[in-house]
Amino acid sequence: MKRKLTPRQLEIVANYIHIPFAELIRYRNMGLLNTSRVYELWQNALHKQGITKRKAVHRW
Repeated sequence: MKRKLTPRQLEIVANYIHIPFAELIRYRNMGLLNTSRVYELWQNALHKQGITKRKAVHRW
């Protein structure tokens, strides 16, 4: 399943894992963070903020 990540989603993930936004983009371009992993981190960030009820399941 193809997922498109918006810049806002990437910004939320960067804040959640405490790295600068540019560093996150660099890691994605290098292949260290794939899209499904970033999506999982985004869901966990929303869970931590209390927006969603469940944490993401580790699926990669």
